[in-house]
Amino acid sequence: MKRSSRVGLGLHFFFGAVWACVKKMWLLGVGLLAVFFVLGVAAGGNESLDNLINILSLAVSIVFGIHGNRLRERKRLFVDA
Repeated sequence: MKRSSRVGLGLHFFFGAVWACVKKMWLLGVGLLAVFFVLGVAAGGNESLDNLINILSLAVSIVFGIHGNRLRERKRLFVDA
């Protein structure tokens, strides 16, 4: 049985959105999940759109990895002010 590479990237992205929700950045976490869900449904069986969504998901994961804590600190500044 062939294993899809989409699962790995999707789970990697999924944990970034869950991390945002755990850190109480609800709008960002739920918004990202919603956007990628809609994009996935819209892509349907189109392989080229599916590949584009995978690349976009990877880019979002990298941005979360680089700027995630900075986003959390910025949120804390607005909440504590």
